[in-house]
Amino acid sequence: MQEPPKFTPDDTLRADANSFRQLAEDLPGALYRYRLNVDGNDAVEYMSPRCIELCEVPPEVIQRDAGVLWRMVDAEDRPRMQASVARSAQTLEPWFGEWRITTPSGRRKWLEGRGRPERLADGSTVWHSLVFDVSERHRVDAVLHSSEKRLADLLDVSGEGVWEWDIAAGRISHNRRWCEMLGAGDDHLEHGLGVLERFVHPDDWPALMASVQRCLDEGVPQHSEYRMRRTDGRLIWVEDRSDVVERDAAGKPLRMVGGMVDITARKLAELDLRIKDAAIESSLNGIALADLDGRLTYVNPAFCRLWGIAPQDALGRSAVDFWRVRDDPEQVIQALRQQGHWRGEMDGVSGNGQVFTAEVSASMVLGPDGRPLCMMGSFVDVTERNQARDGLRRLNDQLEQRIAQRTDELQRAKAEAERANRAKSEFLSSMSHELRTPMNAVLGFGQLLEMDETLSARSRAYVHELLRGGHHLLELINELLDLARVEAGRIPLSLEPVALAPLLDESRALLAPLAAARAVSLRISPPAAGAAVQADRIRLKQVLVNLLANAIKYNHHGGEVAVRTEPAADGAWRLSVQDTGPGIAADKLPQLFTPYHRLGNDAAAVEGTGIGLVITRRLVELMGGRIGVHSEAGRGTTFWIELPAATLAQAPVAPPVAHAHEPPPRAAAGQTILYVDDNPANLKLMAEMLALQPGLELLTAHTPGLGLDLALAHRPALILLDLQMPVIDGFQLLQRLRAEPTLSAVPVVAVTGLGTERDLERGRDAGFADYIVKPIVLGELLRIVAQRLGRAAAV
Repeated sequence: MQEPPKFTPDDTLRADANSFRQLAEDLPGALYRYRLNVDGNDAVEYMSPRCIELCEVPPEVIQRDAGVLWRMVDAEDRPRMQASVARSAQTLEPWFGEWRITTPSGRRKWLEGRGRPERLADGSTVWHSLVFDVSERHRVDAVLHSSEKRLADLLDVSGEGVWEWDIAAGRISHNRRWCEMLGAGDDHLEHGLGVLERFVHPDDWPALMASVQRCLDEGVPQHSEYRMRRTDGRLIWVEDRSDVVERDAAGKPLRMVGGMVDITARKLAELDLRIKDAAIESSLNGIALADLDGRLTYVNPAFCRLWGIAPQDALGRSAVDFWRVRDDPEQVIQALRQQGHWRGEMDGVSGNGQVFTAEVSASMVLGPDGRPLCMMGSFVDVTERNQARDGLRRLNDQLEQRIAQRTDELQRAKAEAERANRAKSEFLSSMSHELRTPMNAVLGFGQLLEMDETLSARSRAYVHELLRGGHHLLELINELLDLARVEAGRIPLSLEPVALAPLLDESRALLAPLAAARAVSLRISPPAAGAAVQADRIRLKQVLVNLLANAIKYNHHGGEVAVRTEPAADGAWRLSVQDTGPGIAADKLPQLFTPYHRLGNDAAAVEGTGIGLVITRRLVELMGGRIGVHSEAGRGTTFWIELPAATLAQAPVAPPVAHAHEPPPRAAAGQTILYVDDNPANLKLMAEMLALQPGLELLTAHTPGLGLDLALAHRPALILLDLQMPVIDGFQLLQRLRAEPTLSAVPVVAVTGLGTERDLERGRDAGFADYIVKPIVLGELLRIVAQRLGRAAAV
């Protein structure tokens, strides 16, 4: 029998070496032995041939100089890699790293390495490591990340709050829209199941959890509507649809996803509809709805009781089957189609054959687009009332007829007067608004001409008259607008304690130039210490200025105006304004507070509309006060107002009086301003006005879209923005500007013809840095521009 071959130790070592070499060549990565000496020097003591595929460098080159590998590592990754090697050498924990290299041929790769450290007797450390090319994995991860981000962005803009529940980990994640619906940032929310219980209304929580549990146990998709309380305390209704999307082999749920939308508006509409339905169902009046052909589609219980009929016996039948109108029944439906309403009486026959009389109010129900949807009628049994009325009518029929005739005439006259009054108010308001835009150009270019030093004295006088007439026309426009608001009852008031002393000082300062021009002395007696009234400060100042201006204008040259404050009855203060003018004849005093009556001054040199006192009286009455007048021809006139007293301790400190003649500061040169306005004349005017500030660059845009593009492209230091523009108004454009990170800090100033207190408050709330009312005052514009550009430069 042949003996087996005998192997020497050298044969065994050679076999092991061949096996290791074969294993190293078959591995998907490169094997290497890396050594880090105590003195910090390092070396690659072995590198398998696979390193050529990874690094494009032969093993023997790397073994001669380990720096070849380090020089391939990206400069950004190299410190991190060196720190991870040092940490592994110190702790003897397994080493792991991912880094980028650039091969000699210029190829970019991601590598991943793993190794286990071993401390040698001399204190050095060696790692037997394996390195792989993971470039493809990183590429796939990048594509996946991009896809996930696009999906998240799509979900965010869809308006749906999306959430995912990792059931095993007990963690809930959600998209940005989910957080926005609840008014919370994602970083302020816990991510466990408790986040739902925190926001869901306690009364709705059990039903929601029961629905979720059915979905987990039975696989039935979850669909719930419930209330959630936002972080600001406001309740919202949401509709939530969710389902289990992943289970393990045993059917145990692992992951659940859902989407949530805000349905508060729908719920409120449904509640409103239920209330209206309940009101109609419980109404004591008979209510019926009919389609446009006159077929009944709904009757309430009161209607059925009135006719003694079941609902099913009424629905689908023609409405004219149920009554006998004095005229042709079809005329009612015809009137509804043509006029939209009809009111009158009709006879009906109940189920037991008894005839009754019903009072009917019928109208056409219109949809949101103004188109008719159906017809509605309200029926009241007036049989007994009519019998009593008929008995009385037989006794004094003639008197009844006269009263009815007169009442009808008065109603028609009243309706006509109200219609005329509304038409006048709407016309005045519309015209006042429409005139502001051309007035902006007239006064604006007039101010520029006034500053032109090349004008002759004659031309300068023309410009002065132009501006004088323009300002007077603007005052007339403002008065007409105030009258329209007063007559329409749309004057907003903010009643508060108002100190009288500073208010009288401000009024004196405003009218001092007018008094000086007419040589009229103003003598205002200081009110008692602590004198204050309950009023709207701005409107009270308007009242005082109007009374003082009239006393000055309708006075003799060199005359006097005296103002006194004294206590009145019922805890009020009386302010009286007395002039030394020609006075008012007794027969004209009743016309004093009548609009457009100037008591014979129409041809006089005093400008006016005859509506200032009308507005003054209405404002005083709206503030809970009274106004009166004493006058005698040839001996002057005294106007007085009385307002409820207030406690001075509650009176706010009066704002400082602005010094109108201070020159505006100049803006720093080299800054860019953007002006957005759809009116070419306004754009031209702004360009000319800002040309007075050398070194400023003005960009103009006639549409909001172009304005946004220019703002993004040039990043101006200041944006001037008109509010009334088509498609996108100034408030919407401001929101878009604030949403851009590069523009969020740029100050934006509103330039608009909307100048009421409510408009100013709305502008401040929206975030405008300042508010310029057209027509533009040049000095005010340059002051605001210089101020805002100075703040922008400081930032």
